Amino acid sequence: MEIKQLAFRLDGVFLPKTAQQDLPICFCEVQFQEDDHFYSRLFTEIFIYLRQKQPPNDWQATILYPNRTMETSPPDWYREFFVSGRVQRVYLDELVATTEPTMGIGTAQLIVGSQEGAGDLARKLIAQTRANIVNSFSQQEFVELIETILVYKLPSKSREEIEAMLGLSELKQTKVYQEAKLEGHKQAMEEIARKLIRQGTPLKQITALTGLDCTELQRLNTNT
Repeated sequence: MEIKQLAFRLDGVFLPKTAQQDLPICFCEVQFQEDDHFYSRLFTEIFIYLRQKQPPNDWQATILYPNRTMETSPPDWYREFFVSGRVQRVYLDELVATTEPTMGIGTAQLIVGSQEGAGDLARKLIAQTRANIVNSFSQQEFVELIETILVYKLPSKSREEIEAMLGLSELKQTKVYQEAKLEGHKQAMEEIARKLIRQGTPLKQITALTGLDCTELQRLNTNT
């Protein structure tokens, strides 16, 4: 019997940083809508990946649901994966019961929680960000992530109103924030420059597109 293979797309594949074979490959799927064929699709994706890549590592999978009602019952064909713990399911609304959430869990709570408590939780996360993240660029990225979540969560409010709600107007004017934003912009331009260098684009043209000078481009060219 011939079985035709369709194209699939995995949400996330997290590979070990080192070649240690005792560390597993971690597959992650985010499922925010009902799908009767979800588990069949997920395991097909995983086994096609394993067949094509032939990794030496074991694997595990994590599925993120907004709540339990969104999940459809997995077919009996796959029960061993759940019994063994190889596949884990996380229901984001149940993380709200966590008394001392981490920044990651707090962000998940912000996504799935009610609109009423969103402002207070976002302000708490921003305070945690400034207290716990030393790198100013990472701080700036996380603050912008929280702001973006609220923009989608509170569609009746403008970005300016959300900035005022979170007290971001003053924060964005600080020297540290501005420097981090410039650092992020420069990193983005350097990544674009690397790609253009690999494509053989003339350095003068790359300078015009990215604003990077010849010395910086030569350094990137050496490291590309």
